[in-house]
Amino acid sequence: MDINLLQSQLNQLWASTLERLAVDLCAHSISMDIIVKAKNDKHYQVIFEGVSSLYFVSGEGDARFDEPPWDYAEISEFYYQAEGINQIAYQHLTKKMMPQYRSSANFVLELWSSALFIEAKSVVINGERFEVGYPRITNGL
Repeated sequence: MDINLLQSQLNQLWASTLERLAVDLCAHSISMDIIVKAKNDKHYQVIFEGVSSLYFVSGEGDARFDEPPWDYAEISEFYYQAEGINQIAYQHLTKKMMPQYRSSANFVLELWSSALFIEAKSVVINGERFEVGYPRITNGL
């Protein structure tokens, strides 16, 4: 898998408009329709396969609580990080038998001042598949 080619494809999507986002929990996939207005409204379809985690943060710090609705969603940046972004973890505070849930997103979309983190095994961009595998998660937080 050519990481430079993948990042080059993702770079084409910067400053684009996210027209549609669909999450299929049963199929472990996320699909997106994206339009790049600077390129004469060029359309892209992006499909994440083998999705193992999805995390959305609507703004920075406490400002995320007051984030107004958007008229549309602009993708400011879109990048792949092979080693993952670090751990996103949940551990139940009172139930000792509850399993610990951990992930480390390897794809990041910045939407305005918000972020969408996706951990996926592969991504397909306009029919071109990139098998990236999952980032490693070390024991401990």
